[in-house]
Amino acid sequence: MSVLILRPNSASVTAQTATSVPNYTCVDEETLNEADHCYAPGSGSSLTLLDVYGFPDHSTETETINSVSIKAYCKKIVTGTNANNVTIRPAVRIGGTDYYGAAQNLTTSTALYTKSWTTNPATTEAWSWTNVDNLLAGDELTSNYINKNNYASSYCYQLWVEVDYGASSVGLPVFMFHYMNH
Repeated sequence: MSVLILRPNSASVTAQTATSVPNYTCVDEETLNEADHCYAPGSGSSLTLLDVYGFPDHSTETETINSVSIKAYCKKIVTGTNANNVTIRPAVRIGGTDYYGAAQNLTTSTALYTKSWTTNPATTEAWSWTNVDNLLAGDELTSNYINKNNYASSYCYQLWVEVDYGASSVGLPVFMFHYMNH
């Protein structure tokens, strides 16, 4: 089993507020950097904002794709006591249609949030490398606003796609798995 990591290299939809533009440059780092980010501000209103990014094509990989995952480091920042309904939903855009993972509640500490699809959600068939090359992916962030003293904002610091491909180690005897990985 191998993993191909793809980082954003373009923007398709940019509804979130960003510390610099284009938005994808705020979340494309290989190492977590909380100095730049995209966010859904909670001050003034409650918001649900989607950012979708483009990614580079794969290179020479040809093996069977086991899953495609969207991974992001995010957190919420709370003013007052309003910590409810502040979420991330990882998303993929295929053929102009958005497919979302379940909403995941953000914590006040930066944490990893992920959604994996073992099949292409547009077709429910196995992923192909053409699907991966055409994939747009991102996140939907929500904020919650009650009043100027009580609101929560959501922040995304890093986002990437992981393509798990090749032979799976599931079901192999432990000694065989150990031998294959050395």
